[in-house]
This record gives sequence, C-alpha cells and structure tokens, in this order.
Amino acid sequence: MTQFFKKFPVINYANKNAINLLSRVTMSKLALSTTQAYYDYTIPDGTRPDNLSFNYYDNPDYVWLIGLTNKIVDPYYDFPISDDNINTLVIKKYGSIAKANEKILYFQNNWKTDESNISTTAFAALGVGQQKYWAPEINEKNTIISYVRKQEDWIVTTNKVQNLSYAYSVVDNEFVNVLTEVNYEIMTENDFNIIVDYIPETVTDKKFVAGELVSQGGVTFATVVTVSETTLVIHHISGTAVTGKITGLTSGASGVVSLVTTLNQNIPSTELIYWSAVTAYDYEIDLNAKRKNIKLLDNKYAEQATKELKTLLLI
Repeated sequence: MTQFFKKFPVINYANKNAINLLSRVTMSKLALSTTQAYYDYTIPDGTRPDNLSFNYYDNPDYVWLIGLTNKIVDPYYDFPISDDNINTLVIKKYGSIAKANEKILYFQNNWKTDESNISTTAFAALGVGQQKYWAPEINEKNTIISYVRKQEDWIVTTNKVQNLSYAYSVVDNEFVNVLTEVNYEIMTENDFNIIVDYIPETVTDKKFVAGELVSQGGVTFATVVTVSETTLVIHHISGTAVTGKITGLTSGASGVVSLVTTLNQNIPSTELIYWSAVTAYDYEIDLNAKRKNIKLLDNKYAEQATKELKTLLLI
C-alpha cells in the first residue's frame, strides 16, 4: 500500500499541492471479459491484501490492481475478513450475534439446502404454484425420469405485510402502602398494612419504534415497518400474528392487539416450504464467503496495467 497514492494526480487545493483522492478509473467490461487474462482465485482465510499482492505479483504494492480488478473500493470492508474476526464485525454492526440472527433482511428460495428428488407422479400431484420450483431430470432417451429443485436464486423483500390494530398496555397500580404522620398510630388486626382504594390505570410512556423486532408470547415474530398511535405495520413475519399482547424488543413498549389484517402476501402459504428467511448473520457470513472468490490479472499484464493507470489518472 506504500505506493498506492503515487498513482493519483497532484492538484492545487487551497494554494497547496494535494493528491486528488476523487480520481477514479475502472477496469473496462471488455477487459474483464477477456478470460485468458484472469485467473479465478479463492483467498485463503486470514490473508491480507498486501500478502496476496506479494505472493502473486512478487510486489506488495499491487494491492491497487487487485482492488481495481475486483471493484474493491474499501480495503477494510470490501476485502474478506478472517473467520476469526467475522463475529466481531457482526457484533459491532448489529449489537450481538443473537440480534443479528433475529434480524431478517429478506427471503430467498432454499434450493441450495434441498436435495430432494421426486417422481413424475409426485410432481403431477403438486399445485401449479409449487411446480415452478422443480426442474426435470432427463435420461438419454429424452424422457423425464424425475424432478429436482430448480437451481435458481429468487429473492423477495419480505414474505408478508400485516397491519396490527392495537392499544398501548396500561400500568395497573391497584394498591399502595399508606404512610402515617409522625407520632400518629394506626391500629390494624394482625399487623396488616393499611391500603388505599384503587388508583386509576395510567398509560405507559414507552412507544413502539420503526425497525424494532416485536414478540408475542415470548417469541419474536416480526419487524415493525411503521408506527402510529393505533396501528403497527409489520413485515418479515414468522408464524402467525394473533390478537393479544405484543412487546417491542428495542423500545420496551407493550400493547394489546385487537385486529390483525394482512395487507400483502408475497409468498403464498402453500409455497413457504420453498423459502427461507435470510438473517443479518446469514447475510454477513455469505457476503464474506463470496468476497473470498476473486479474479487476479495475469502477472505478465501487471506492468502494462500500471502504465495505463498512470496515463488515465494524468488525463
């Protein structure tokens, strides 16, 4: 990284010479499509960019070339993190591993974890909505012999959106102890405390907030989208929302739901088995794994790329 900024032009800024950090070049699509010039490479766990540059190009200063080839802008977070540090990143970003595992980001069809193989008879018995998740296996006679899950990645932003009509829970202060004046004695049987009459219920001052998780019966079941004094719009719904008490896990607010209305259902109930929720933890682990698979420009083109980069930055 020591020579990285030497590739950038110097400009006059506030009457001083300064490196123009806003200068950018990108690898053209034509260059990236030239398969003979690149090698697919999986970065070993824990390898730093400068280590990779030295190991492949015999020069630690070709970090910029690795970044340019793979559209890596941020060397700290666009480059894969070691397996030992990924949990640290998740905790810093989401607060804890548990919270990251509870936070649903979207839903994805789960063909990668489904190795099922069904007969043509079983396929014919499926509903039309379910048949689209399966692909035929054909023998040498061009005859369909069975069906396997279709290997295509499909994503929806959420499985279901619902509206909850609710009222905030109340604090019920039914009884309080009586304090007596100095030297004033109140006689009670069996030393029981004297209590005053019922004190009116008061509404809690804790309010639901957008983006928080909500639970019902101790089970986290949805994420709040929008909040008003009488309704909550929720999505990323696990299980079935019912009338009764709900609690906000961030705000600590509690309310009593009187009516549940489904506004939109992106995944029909009969197709839920073909989808899985992608949590924040799943997303970060998968993203880090994908970042390990990069392309390396052939070593013999490195010097030429350096010359062309200098030319482009000086234009």
